[in-house]
This record gives sequence, C-alpha cells and structure tokens, in this order.
Amino acid sequence: MKMTQPILAVLASLCLTSRASCGLITQQDLNLIRPGDTTEIKLVHMFGPPDTRTVQEDGKESLNWFKCSAAPPQSYIPIVGPWFVRLDARVQQLSVLVGANGRVERYNMHDSKDDMKMRTQEQLVLAGAPTSK
Repeated sequence: MKMTQPILAVLASLCLTSRASCGLITQQDLNLIRPGDTTEIKLVHMFGPPDTRTVQEDGKESLNWFKCSAAPPQSYIPIVGPWFVRLDARVQQLSVLVGANGRVERYNMHDSKDDMKMRTQEQLVLAGAPTSK
C-alpha cells in the first residue's frame, strides 16, 4: 500500500509534464504566417527564437524551428506500457525564408505525423492493395 502512492505520484507528474512541454505547431499557428506581411519579430513572438539561423549572400535569412512531443505517459508503465500505446514521438520542422526587409517570403512545414501517413499509403501501393483517393 505504501508503494502505491509514489507510483501514482510519478505517473501523475509524467502526465502533466509530457503534454505541457510539447509545444507543437498547430495549423492555426501556420495560418497566422502571411508571406510579405509577417515579420521575423512576429515569428519569434509566436514560436520563440529559431533553433537555427542561416544568413545567405543576398541578405535573406533561413530560420528553422524544431518541435517534438513526448511519448504518451502510458508508455512509461514498466513492461506493459508499450502494449497499450505506440511509442512514436512526433517531430516537426518549420522552415521560413525571411527577406532582407525582415518579412517572410515563404515557409515550409514538415511533420512526422504526415510522413507516417504517406509511408503507409506508399506501403499499400507497393503491396498492391487498392487505395482510396
């Protein structure tokens, strides 16, 4: 009985911290980026400082943000956790090209969640299964 309380406390803390720290980029966030209008300052306000910054010869900058989510808390349960949930972590990369005037020229978002969908669709095609379009 004394061992139950510490175990529950650890599981509760994992539940709280794993979702609070994920900080994934949502579609609503992407909708706020407007090429020609959104500034680098606004991007930093929305996503924090970029993880990488590359300055090109023509004065343009390439800014990159990398975000990831933790595995679900249930996966941390010893021995049986992996049987209940998948251990996939979600990874995102937002790449933004900012012109010499400090405004967004274009951006591109890569999400491992979308990559998994694409790989699954490709596997179905390779296996000869009918696909819906």
